[in-house]
Amino acid sequence: CLLCIAIGRRLGLRVDGLGFPNHFMARFVDGEGEWLIDPFHNAVVAAWEAEEYLASVVGRRMTLTQELFEPVTARDMALRILNNLRSAYFMRSEVDRLLDVLRLQAVMVPENPHLWRDRAVLHFRQEAWEEAAHDLRRYFSLLGALPHLFPDDVQSAFDLSPLDSEDRKLVAMHRRITHVLNHLN
Repeated sequence: CLLCIAIGRRLGLRVDGLGFPNHFMARFVDGEGEWLIDPFHNAVVAAWEAEEYLASVVGRRMTLTQELFEPVTARDMALRILNNLRSAYFMRSEVDRLLDVLRLQAVMVPENPHLWRDRAVLHFRQEAWEEAAHDLRRYFSLLGALPHLFPDDVQSAFDLSPLDSEDRKLVAMHRRITHVLNHLN
């Protein structure tokens, strides 16, 4: 779809990307109307047929709001591509490529704590202790819960809200990492 948009713009045509739920399409506007191009299924449909067409492609009916017909920014398009790559690499257990994608996503959306959590877990599994510790600190910092990673005697100085079970596991992971790093140094 990105290629379709780039070629259309290069030819001086009005082509932009539209991010529908579970499907991305290009939109071409000419004197005849508004057309949706689906290079994944080799189809061109009139914009007014979008709901019916997407239902046949995605397998469920959906109500399309006007907001979904707003052009996607280059940044949002890049994030969507990265999310698709992330899912594919996760499904294939391609950890190095998954980490590459998470690195790019963290540059683009550094305020997303889940990216840092996922990076930490992957680094931990690879025994990349420094990276895992860094990512866990970033994750808990973004949650406003960094003091949970402090030693117990320091934690008592803070009014800490309880963590959910998954975050408690991450605190335990951080303690294991700290233990390993202390023994390595």
